[in-house]
Amino acid sequence: MRHYKFYVSICALVLCFTTSIQVFAVYPDEKVSNSDEVFFSGDTYSRCEEFEDIYLSGDQYVMKVTTPEENILIPVEKVAVPFTDDVAANEFMNRDDIPQEAKDSFLKKYQSYIAAPESYDVIPAMIYFEPAVATRSGSGTPDKIIHYTHTNGAPMMTYQFFFVNSSTGWKNVQKGTSTKDKTSVIYNISLSIASLGKVKVLSYFSAGQTILSAFLSYYGLTTNSVTANSQDYFQARLVWDQTEQYTMADHGNGWQTGLVTYKITIKKLGQETYFAKTNKPPYTTDRLFNEVVKSPHFDNPWATAYARGDTNTLWESISWSCGNVSYSFN
Repeated sequence: MRHYKFYVSICALVLCFTTSIQVFAVYPDEKVSNSDEVFFSGDTYSRCEEFEDIYLSGDQYVMKVTTPEENILIPVEKVAVPFTDDVAANEFMNRDDIPQEAKDSFLKKYQSYIAAPESYDVIPAMIYFEPAVATRSGSGTPDKIIHYTHTNGAPMMTYQFFFVNSSTGWKNVQKGTSTKDKTSVIYNISLSIASLGKVKVLSYFSAGQTILSAFLSYYGLTTNSVTANSQDYFQARLVWDQTEQYTMADHGNGWQTGLVTYKITIKKLGQETYFAKTNKPPYTTDRLFNEVVKSPHFDNPWATAYARGDTNTLWESISWSCGNVSYSFN
């Protein structure tokens, strides 16, 4: 297993996972804090906003790695694999140093991008960071680093996938003649955390308006101005950043994924409403958010992942719903 950070960019969609396991510690004398700047080999490196635990100075990168004894910095290189490069994508999928669950997740999102009806202005690419050539062992492979040791001595590690500016695309919440009645009672969406029974509500409009009342207010109309029509519709769209975290343990028979956890940061909540007989164009809005929702064990996955053993992976879950439409972030 190697120590990598991978980022997949799909129109600003970023996929990242980190693995760290045993043996070598690179530059352990370079201590790390949680500040926005770190110091390495006499240079100041600034935190990369888009890549967690990556710091940049000019065109040089370092990665912050947590070991049981201390935090250290490792020089890393940034490598890009465009999604237009089928050979590179196939090579990634054929790697044997990455959990199958992680490759399956990558493939699912890659295929979703390919199948998406919407066009993208940015060519998708996978970007990953690996230890720089100068810091590798004699074999030429990246050095390996202990990431976490369970209380009973078992080695553990975690992979993290970051998806930035992910989008559901426009989802039809209501279509046809019942759109007016349905939108008269819809204010928000619900974010649900499975197993906790928790629900967080986000409103489409800061004033607490319903979808219908916002449409009427925007165009200066009254309720009587809207007559039901088969072409009426109400659509919703969510834009978010997502971290998928795969936590693994070696119980003596190889690495096994025990727990998959999630962190969701809602960035935009959009709606588009159209009532044909008003002779008005669709009313489209996007409300900005910075709302974070985590699955139960995202911040401390180790004990739960270890307890699952090597027989049954636990997948935690977060989903959103509006009307009769729901979407799982899994």
